Amino acid sequence: MKMTKDLWKLCCLNCLPKKLRFYMTSTIVMLTTLPTIAHHSVLPFDNTHGTEVHGVATRFVWQNPHTHIYLDVTNHDKNTIEEWAIESESSLLLHKIGWTKDTVKLGDTLTVIGARAKNGARIMRCDTIRLKNGQSLSCVVPIAPVSRNE
Repeated sequence: MKMTKDLWKLCCLNCLPKKLRFYMTSTIVMLTTLPTIAHHSVLPFDNTHGTEVHGVATRFVWQNPHTHIYLDVTNHDKNTIEEWAIESESSLLLHKIGWTKDTVKLGDTLTVIGARAKNGARIMRCDTIRLKNGQSLSCVVPIAPVSRNE
């Protein structure tokens, strides 16, 4: 029993000097909030001018924090194939609106509507995907309405 009490004294924050407790607490708070701060927003994308690309899926990365679809898109002006990266919600959020890791298959012909990167890179934030059969899939998870109890 004495050993347990001694161990508790070693672990007890109240037994530590005040300054050390402050630094430890600050470090813990910083380390737990850093991933949230580091996560980027949709600001790099031009949400005022929609972009539509049509291409063939070459990869579908089903992961968190974002899923990615890579398309080979034909640039008819330059007669070249360009790779586009389409960013969407996390796999967890897409799953909630009916997506699975098999929703997009390699070789699928897709039309993607969304917001292109402001810097001109061939990167988009997905809004909607149209499959070859005409089916439209939302890439955006609807925000639940806030209920107010008055």
